[in-house]
Amino acid sequence: MPREKTGHYIPCPICGENFYKKPSDYKFRKRATCGKPACTSEYFKGERNPFWGKNHSEDSKAKMSDSLIKLGGDRLKGIKKKPMSTEARLSRSVAMKLQWKNNREARMAALPRGEDHHWQKPAQERRHRHHFSPWQRKEWKGDKCIWCDSTDDLVLDHILPIAAGGQTIRENSQTLCQPCNLWKMWFVDRPLSIVVKATSGGQSLSG
Repeated sequence: MPREKTGHYIPCPICGENFYKKPSDYKFRKRATCGKPACTSEYFKGERNPFWGKNHSEDSKAKMSDSLIKLGGDRLKGIKKKPMSTEARLSRSVAMKLQWKNNREARMAALPRGEDHHWQKPAQERRHRHHFSPWQRKEWKGDKCIWCDSTDDLVLDHILPIAAGGQTIRENSQTLCQPCNLWKMWFVDRPLSIVVKATSGGQSLSG
C-alpha cells in the first residue's frame, strides 16, 4: 500500500528531526516539514514559496490602491501619521462636547425610534432583556424571603417565569433567598415552562 494511504515517518528537510506525515497531509496541507515555525519559515523561503517570482498586474495594483483610499487605508499603505498631541486631543474633545450641546435636540429628534422606544419609558421599564435591571433590584427587592423569612442571599424572582409568559414588571416580582429561588426554578418554573411549550406547539412565550 502506498505511503499516501498509510502515512509514514520522514526526516524534516530543515532540522532533520523525524516526524509523522499523515495521509491527509498529502491531500490537503501537503506538509513538508516537522511543523515548527522556524522550519516552516526556512523551508518556504525563495523558490519554494508559491508566490515566488509572481507580480500583480498594473490593473490589480490600481484597484487595490483605489480600495485602500476609499477605506481610508493610509496606514495600510505604509504612511505613518503623526500622533496627536495632548493639547490637540483636549481641544478636539472640548469641540465635540460643545457641538453635541448645541445640536443635541436635533440629533435626538433624527434618531429612528417609535413611541415605545426605551428612552421614552420610565426608568423601571427601560429593559430590553428578560433579567431585572440593577435599578429594579434595588427598588423592588425586599428585606427578607417571602417563603422562609431568611435575610441572607436575597434575589429578585419572577413569580411567573419568563419562559411561561411572565413579564419583568413589579407585579410579577418577589423576593426570595437563593436556596428558595433555586428550588422554585427546578420544581416550579421548569415544569411550568415545559407544559407551556407542550401546549403551545413547542414555542416559548418568552419572545
